[in-house]
Amino acid sequence: MKKLTAIILSVIMLVSAIPLTSFAAGEKVIMIDDAKDFAQMTDTRSYILTQNIDLGSDFETIESFGGTLDGNGYTVTVPTNAPIFEVISGTVKNLNLTGTVLLEDDDVSEHCLEVNNSQYALGVLANGAYGANIENVHSNVDVTFNQYTNQRVMFGGMLGVAYPYYEYNGSTLVENIKCTTIDRCSVSGSIIANYNQFEKTHKVDSVGGVIALASLGVHVSNTHVSADISVSKAAGYVGGIIALQYAQEIPCFDGDAPLNTAIISIDSIKKLGVAKVTNCIVSGSINHTYGDDYLNPVGRSGGIVGFAQGLEIKACAYVGKSITEDVGSVRTILGYGNANDSPKYNITVDSCIDTLGNQRMISIEQNSSSVTNVITWTTTASLIVNKGNGTKISTISVSSKDAALQTFAEANSFAFSYDDSNQTL
Repeated sequence: MKKLTAIILSVIMLVSAIPLTSFAAGEKVIMIDDAKDFAQMTDTRSYILTQNIDLGSDFETIESFGGTLDGNGYTVTVPTNAPIFEVISGTVKNLNLTGTVLLEDDDVSEHCLEVNNSQYALGVLANGAYGANIENVHSNVDVTFNQYTNQRVMFGGMLGVAYPYYEYNGSTLVENIKCTTIDRCSVSGSIIANYNQFEKTHKVDSVGGVIALASLGVHVSNTHVSADISVSKAAGYVGGIIALQYAQEIPCFDGDAPLNTAIISIDSIKKLGVAKVTNCIVSGSINHTYGDDYLNPVGRSGGIVGFAQGLEIKACAYVGKSITEDVGSVRTILGYGNANDSPKYNITVDSCIDTLGNQRMISIEQNSSSVTNVITWTTTASLIVNKGNGTKISTISVSSKDAALQTFAEANSFAFSYDDSNQTL
């Protein structure tokens, strides 16, 4: 079995079996012993698991959680047809998830989160997050998602949608910003999403290995997706980490109403900064098909991110077996980057690599963006197409995949071994 010394996860990305548990001095922590205790968690208190828990098929999704849940290294068997949380605004850490999920049309109607403009979101851990902290959470769940009704539904292997928390005073001032962060997490198992081409036109149904839709002010770091992702009959976006990264209108929050319907223009939220995907690896395969007779398909598939408007991708790698799409464009790092509305946020891709070597890596039409230190080891694929005016490009060309992996590891202080024969770490 061929071993490649190099890659892909920082030492801090080691999927830790030792939970790092801490609470504020004097804080009362409530012990969770069973599914009944778990279901009674309230929005702002602190909880810790004392054993593995099976939530069962009758578990009712917790509507809102703004407290702290410490899994203490234990495993929760997820509900078979619903997310654990509707919306998270607190902290979930040191938790393992396992199980098999089958989501049909009725489950979608009952359990999904309406975001805006008749768009809906579903996720294994939570449908939505705003200002949440998700740390050392590892999901090994097999998901089958069948959505055939006339709805636009986004699905994420961990979160459906992710936003920062911020408060808005009605003018141009944005206050009390808290980004949503996902750090030292993983998604394994499988994600199968079957849509219905009911409109045969542009319908944005997005599927992400970690997040379906992420706005500005969302940071994913030190995270590994090994789940195979298969999406059929959907003219949307697919990404190994994030499917759709959006930099335009973002919901505002007042602390009492998560995902408030008030929408604030991007002119007022520059302080949020671009979204970030850092030190991440995708080793699962991605397959995206539209089906017959779609009109004007606009979907994008990316090994790391499908579509982006204001994003930094740094020190990330796609090492999966394949990325395929039957009509739209496919790239091994970023499917497509372009912010159409002013103000435009830059898109940056820095120090990234793929091990396929036979597909294009990045597509950016955003002006004044940056592609730097991207490592290439083959001439069979163009690095970047549709580049915007003023986009800066620098690459590091080496002679072989092994040399590329070694260069990537040294440049990004990665220390891990990678089995090229079966894409395992």
